[in-house]
Amino acid sequence: MRSHHSRAEPWVRRLLVLYWSETPTLRTAIEHHLRAFSRDGMDQLLYYNARNGAPAWLGSLPIDAVILHTTFLCLRWSHLFPAWKWQLRWLNRISQPKVAMPQDEYDHSEVLDEWLYELGVSVIVTNFPETQRRSLYPIMHD
Repeated sequence: MRSHHSRAEPWVRRLLVLYWSETPTLRTAIEHHLRAFSRDGMDQLLYYNARNGAPAWLGSLPIDAVILHTTFLCLRWSHLFPAWKWQLRWLNRISQPKVAMPQDEYDHSEVLDEWLYELGVSVIVTNFPETQRRSLYPIMHD
């Protein structure tokens, strides 16, 4: 995944951050959380608001990883989730690592577990200890 840079040249991560917001203006806490992914400008970040979906062409961009933000993963609570899930299936076809950052993961945990599996998520960032992961994520606990 790392490119062949000299030791003096830092590695630049190219990240696609998928989030969801009804409005163009984000709450301050969400804005700060989203911007925390950058290391002092050392990264190339593409933030994409999936309010109207996330088109498959995003997967053809030269990225190193995809971050599925808390707000994006909250789509599992929507009555429109089946349509969203279908429209976002392209994420499973990309080879880059996918990092999921769920919040309130105990709520609709079975839906979240199945969705993360279907998306091909590589890493789940969780607050729960290993002893509880199997009950929250029967499929993805490892």
